[in-house]
Order: sequence, then structure tokens, then C-alpha cells
Amino acid sequence: MVSSAKSYRLARQAAGNGPLAWWAVWRLVRAGDRGETRVIDDVWDLWLRQPRAELWAALTRWHRPRSLGGLSLVALGEPAPPADVVEAASRTGHPIAVTARARILAGQQELVDAACEAAMVGGALAAFCVEHQLAPSDPHRAAMFFLLTGQVEQYRLADPDHSLLALAYQGASEDERSRVRARVAGEPDLVRVLADTVRRGRLARLGEREAEYLVDAFAGRRDWPGLWELARNLPVLDAAGAVQRFDGWRPVGHDAALFDALAGADLAELATSHDAAATPRRVLVPAKATSVGSIAPDGRRIAVGTSHSVDTFTFSDNAPPQHQERCQTRHNSKVLALDGDVLIINNWDRQAPAGSFSEQGHVEHDSGPATSGTYRFHRAGTLARTEDGFAALTYDQEKNARWLHLLSGDGWDIRDYERRVLDLWAELPTTFARGLDTMAIDPGSGRIALAGNGLCLAEITGDGLRQLATAPFSPGLVVSVSFSGPDRLIGVDGEKVLRVWRVDGDELRVVAERKISGSSAVDLPAAGVIAVIVWPDNTRRWVRYLDGETLADASTPSRFDRTSDPFHLFASPDGAWLGVGYFDFVELTEVGFAELVDRPLAITTPADLPVVRDRLASADPGARPFLELLHTCLVHRFGVDIAIGEDATITGRADDIALGGSA
Repeated sequence: MVSSAKSYRLARQAAGNGPLAWWAVWRLVRAGDRGETRVIDDVWDLWLRQPRAELWAALTRWHRPRSLGGLSLVALGEPAPPADVVEAASRTGHPIAVTARARILAGQQELVDAACEAAMVGGALAAFCVEHQLAPSDPHRAAMFFLLTGQVEQYRLADPDHSLLALAYQGASEDERSRVRARVAGEPDLVRVLADTVRRGRLARLGEREAEYLVDAFAGRRDWPGLWELARNLPVLDAAGAVQRFDGWRPVGHDAALFDALAGADLAELATSHDAAATPRRVLVPAKATSVGSIAPDGRRIAVGTSHSVDTFTFSDNAPPQHQERCQTRHNSKVLALDGDVLIINNWDRQAPAGSFSEQGHVEHDSGPATSGTYRFHRAGTLARTEDGFAALTYDQEKNARWLHLLSGDGWDIRDYERRVLDLWAELPTTFARGLDTMAIDPGSGRIALAGNGLCLAEITGDGLRQLATAPFSPGLVVSVSFSGPDRLIGVDGEKVLRVWRVDGDELRVVAERKISGSSAVDLPAAGVIAVIVWPDNTRRWVRYLDGETLADASTPSRFDRTSDPFHLFASPDGAWLGVGYFDFVELTEVGFAELVDRPLAITTPADLPVVRDRLASADPGARPFLELLHTCLVHRFGVDIAIGEDATITGRADDIALGGSA
């Protein structure tokens, strides 16, 4: 038996030359003949570095891949992941490249697509793919492939109007976009395609040098109308910089005032003001060991639950939070803050009748009776807002979720609310209903998601619940599910797998999933991210942002690197505020506005105008120059929208007008 250390030492000796190397190879082969796995792995590693004939003879005789598979599967002709085949094909001069390239040329489209994707980055496979006239099966990727591999004629034949490239560029990574820009530098028509992609709002974000590249291209050709059409769709900072490039040209008519406002901006002052405007507003709420939190829909009240109490606070612009009241509770209470000074608190109460609740019109605390309404639900596991009230999921004596309470009304006195109670065991399949853990409701559509031994999407109707779709879901001690629109759900199951589902007819289709080390996940659609608590090394917890669509790592504010060990995440109903509970405090951070500050004007909406107007009303002096210019740009775009004709569309704002089309 050859030990692991000895096998490694022999492999290092075998990598040399001379009698000692020959002896080391002989020792390794003898040990491999005895079937020692660690030795076979070392022989594979040695052959992949130095493809000696005697090593390959032994490997083919054994016909055992490396314990972790990888390139050894390719070499032996076994089924292997496309990434391994492509890596093997890239090893020019190594025998494994010949085997891998032959497999690619055999015609399996999955391997051809993988090889072409690697060729677009450059390297050995680019020449291989061009020589053998390979191309991706997707026409959009094929157009980009032809362009990036220098096959200009093939590109023009495949994409004569550049529409395929425009869509491919839209979904490309920043690295890929930069390579496209380098390729089309001498192609004026293609530069205009990229500019049109920005103008039509197809890019949610511009890369670091994207705007600079396009501005340089138009200014270099002195195409002033084209540059102005581009500039008025860029982010404000880039638009102001672009206008400085104009030489004796100025638009006429409606655009003239906007041009003058951008041209008159002091770029240095504007950059400083931009940084001030983009700094998220933060509110620190004193609360120890927060286990749960809720923000009212108006964004000005927060309720935080600790081990044995729930505290409510109000906060406003440029003012510290004001404590309203404290309610003593039992362990692990949950809260739901509503408008109208209503706080809903739930407690597990073993003495209460099954599925019951009691009301309290006020709560005693240090300064006397509270003025707001506070209510206790007994045996409630989850509370959720509805369009006209709220809902509670309550339990029976065996702690099985059983009843769905729906309360609707107006005002803060719960006793005036209309109430419906649905028996979930009668409404849903028995095996599913008996395993419920949590729920979420989309207020606008009336859809409800119930999670436990599976995920069930249903619709609340006048007759009860109408089941729409189901999906697998692993139960656990801590799970979560939430809506971000009627057709989109996110959830973390008992195996700590984060998933994004979309409703597709009568199916819940997983569009992205990722294993995370934590269980908290909060959707922040205003910023296009999902915030999660991760616990990568089992010592400290951190908040991280993931892309809202792909769940790939996204840019996370640096303050989350400085402040560690969060306990809990929650968000306001509109996703504009993120709450993070730590041991001694809760930090509320505004999300989305910083993204609006850097958003291309092409993809702004009428709804952004009142947001900027409200921020401007309470802005610090340092942020005002940038906010005033942003406000001017949005007023120019959305002061009044008028559309006439077959394609007329309206945004739903009170000041929009449309004749024809969707009018």
C-alpha cells in the first residue's frame, strides 16, 4: 500500500527526467495495478501535465477515471460535462485535445454551443471553430459569435439588420459587451445599433465605459443629432458630460431647454452632488436581539419584535426614530405593521381555544395607555397583508396549521372588520394541508402561496380557495416564501435552497435556484436584487445581494462588510426599505433610489418623477444640484404624456393622454 504522501512524492519525482523519474513511474504503475485510488488519481494528474506513453498505457489498461471525474472522463471516452470537454479541447498539443475536438465535431449541438461560447473569449478554440465552420444554435448568440471571432461576412449574412446583435448585446455580460465594442469600433452602423439599444431602454444598466465609448463614437464623426438622441437617454451624469462635447450645435424646439440645462451644469459640482444624492438614507432603531420586524405600507412606521416584547417606532426624513409603545409578548412573536397605527401581534397561547384570537383596544406601557390599536392572535404562525386588510394562519392543538382568517375593513379597530375563516384541510389536499408552515399573499391579485410539504399557489375567491399550481418544497424549522408580483415567487425551503418561481399556466416553474447557507431572503425589486443572510464559515453572518433574476452574486453595499452578525431581514411592502436586525439595533436602509440616480433616462418611468420630487423637497443642500437636474430631465420626459395613433399606449398616470391604440 502506498500512502497518500508517498504517492504524491513519487508523482513529483516522475515528473522529472532520468533514471529516478523512470523508477517513480514504475512504482506508481505497480501501485495502480493493485487498484489504489489515490495512486490512480496521481497518475491522471501526472499524465494531464506530461502525457507519457507508459502512463497512458497504464490508464487505458485500468480504464478507471479519476475519483472526481473531470478531464479523465473525456480521455476515456466516457460521458462528461460540456465544460470538461471544452477545457480538454483547449489543451493544444496534448493528446486529450484531439479526443475532445473529435467529440465536438461529432455533431452534438450542446458541445458545439459550449465550444463556441469559449471561442468568443478567444484562445485556441476560436481558430478551431472558425476552421470547422461551427456556430451556436441560437441565432442571437451566433450573430455575436461571428462578430467576436472576426467572421464579418458571416455576421452580415446572419444579421443584416443588426437586430440579433442588439438583443444579444442586451443580455451580455459587461466583459462581453466591451469585446463587442472593440470589434465594432470601425462599423458606424453597429455603433448606432448599440446606441439604439440604450435609446429604447433595453439596458437596465450601462457598463463602466459604455456611455463614454458611444459618446466618443458619435462625437468623433460629428454626428450631433445622433449624439443628442443618445445623450438624452443616458444617466444624468453621462448626459451632462456628453453635452459638453457639442461644437456649435444645439437642438431646437422642446429639447432646447433641456440641452441648456445639461450644458450649464458644472461637472465637478454635479459629480459631488451625485454622490450625496446616491448615498442611501439610513435609520437606526434601538432594539436588542430583534427576531422579527415589519414596516407599514406608508414607510413611516416600524414594529420590531424581540424575545419578549414588540416595540413600535415612527420615523421621517432627517429625524431620528420616535418610540411609540411597547407591548410585552411571549417568545417568538411575529408582527405586522399596517397603516392607521394598527399593529398586529401574534403569540402562541396554549390556553386559548383552537384557532381563536382576542382583541385589545390599547396596551399599557411605561407612559400610560397607547393611543394605537394593538391586537393579539393566538396560535398564529404567519400574518400577511391583503388588499383590504390582513390574513392570519392559525393552528390547532397539535400545532398543525388549520385555519386561514381573512379580515377586511378600514380603520384601526379590528372589531369593525369583516371576518372569514377558511378550513384549509377542507380546501386543500389532505397530505399537503397537514404540512403547512408558512404563507404569503399578493394583495393586488388575491393569490396566496402556502408552503410546507410542498408549495401550493391558490386564489382566494368568494367560495374559498381555488388551487392554481403546486411545486416541490422541502419542509424545515425555518422556511420562507414571498411574492414579488402575482406571477413571481421567491422562497427558501428547509434545505436552505433559494428558488425563484414564475407562474406558467398551471405550473410553478423554477427559473433560478441557489443553495445558501442562511434562511432569510428578501426581494428588493426596486434595486433588482434579493437580499439574503449568509453564514459561509459558521462563525459570522453577513448580508449579501443576489441578482433578482439569476441569483448570481450582485454588488453589495460595503457597509454590510463592516457590520456583521445580522439576525433578521425584512422589507417594506414596496421594497423601498430594507430592515436588518442586529444584536443592539435595527438598521433601515433605503434601497432603489441610488439605482434611480444612476439609471439611464431611457428606462425611467412616470412613477419616478414624484419620487424625485419628494426627495428634492427634503434634500440636503449638497444633493440639490444633481436632484434638480434629474428632476428637470424627468419633467422633460413625463410632464405630460400624449400619444396618438395605433401604437398609442398610456402608463396609467393621471396626466397621461392617449388617443387610439390602448386609449
